Amino acid sequence: MMRLFLRFSDEQQSSYEESEMAATVCASLSGAIERTVVATITAQDETATAESGDYSITSGELVFEASTEPIACTSGIMILQDQVLEDEETFFLSLESSDLWVNLDPVASTLTIEIRDANSKY
Repeated sequence: MMRLFLRFSDEQQSSYEESEMAATVCASLSGAIERTVVATITAQDETATAESGDYSITSGELVFEASTEPIACTSGIMILQDQVLEDEETFFLSLESSDLWVNLDPVASTLTIEIRDANSKY
């Protein structure tokens, strides 16, 4: 079995308005797979923080099923609205997998939360 390379998809949207409420995150493997591969999405705060209620991860797992397209998505990243007047904020996502046949892309995906409401400075 050849080693597979796991990375965020090129089609990955990187910016969401606060009102969208959820971010869809997709990742892809570099080739066809013969068994199920599971990857975990982890988040790292930057200007957006989970503790302050900017976002939360309700499902950070991507499941790549055997004999299917080597792409998987989850809508488990929730964008939370708050009453705080703030500029756009960012946080980072990275991928992890305990599968020994999967090499991980070390590049994190940056998600930006755009504030577009009546109280916004924009």
